[in-house]
Amino acid sequence: METNNNTSNNNFQSRKISAETIAKILRITPDNLATHGIIQPSRSSGFNCPTCGNGTGSQGTGMNINPRVQDQTSFHCFACGENFNVLQLCALHY
Repeated sequence: METNNNTSNNNFQSRKISAETIAKILRITPDNLATHGIIQPSRSSGFNCPTCGNGTGSQGTGMNINPRVQDQTSFHCFACGENFNVLQLCALHY
């Protein structure tokens, strides 16, 4: 019996998994990212932004969990406006 590879490939390619879903599956949290050195805690609150370095200065506010995302898998830097999901932060680190 012959299988149609195009059909199975199309089914596989149509399944897209979001960074948020992967983070939930892997249980990636901000604390886990900091523990493994992927992000660095800022001086006062949040984490240092890997793009602009916000969080390393005297006020040390840094980037924070994106308030628009409920599951704590997205970060926003209010200084430079960059948004990161946990997979992007991991990719920047490695």
